[in-house]
Amino acid sequence: RRGMIADKDVEAVITILNEVGIALAADEAIGPLLRDTPGFAATTRLSASGATLRLAGKVRPEARPQVEAEVRRRVAAALAANGIQLIRPGAWRSEP
Repeated sequence: RRGMIADKDVEAVITILNEVGIALAADEAIGPLLRDTPGFAATTRLSASGATLRLAGKVRPEARPQVEAEVRRRVAAALAANGIQLIRPGAWRSEP
């Protein structure tokens, strides 16, 4: 399931995605599996309830499942560490 972020968090998440990509490329285990450094590629959806961003990079085909799992794990950890929560598409997020 895809997650969205609140529109106020877009710039912060772009920075986080790029930082995660750089860290992956520098990682001794994951770096050699990459063909380029992953990073923010596009905002694929923008609405009143939030935004959906895409992280993209090239990877060796046989390593795709391993790299995708590690990317998801690191992005989730980085978002949590920065206090950014994903919201389900279509769900309204009330502001405190």
